Amino acid sequence: MPEYSLDYETRSRADLRKVGAFRYAYDPSTELLCFSLLKENGEPRIWVPKKWRYIVEGHMPLVPDHELDELSNPETIVSAFNAGFEIAITDSLFESTTGYPAIPHKQWRCVAAMARRAALPASLEKVAETLKLTNLKDSKGKGLIRKFSSPQTVGKLKGKFIEPTDDPEAFREFCQYCLQDS
Repeated sequence: MPEYSLDYETRSRADLRKVGAFRYAYDPSTELLCFSLLKENGEPRIWVPKKWRYIVEGHMPLVPDHELDELSNPETIVSAFNAGFEIAITDSLFESTTGYPAIPHKQWRCVAAMARRAALPASLEKVAETLKLTNLKDSKGKGLIRKFSSPQTVGKLKGKFIEPTDDPEAFREFCQYCLQDS
């Protein structure tokens, strides 16, 4: 039975903290920017929509099509930290963005729920610190999320999104941040 870990990076005009995962996922402005996929103990890989894929090609490993196909196999298990968000995004955007069937709910496992059951903190950052993991949350990632995932709040781009094509180097860093979260 194949096992994967998945982490999405998205953008939206909806404020996730205010509207929750479901309304965020189904907001017409919500878009899938990239996701990382880690098969069992392998190397994490990145998936990026075709319109931006050239930005990351040759810079980091890409998710092969056969792994996307394998996600819909009923024997496949898919884990995510706070899986409710990934499930909502999958239901709303996965098939229309990737062209592959959405991952059925019964295949998901929530690592945050497992952590809480083990009396660990609720945040990924705090779990990593508590367990003294070597792969800690990258603080630079928060700035990259602000840059690409929300409309800008000041300057000439106020109210607009920074596109991956506007700053390809930063977008590669953003994708690298996503890979680290797998």
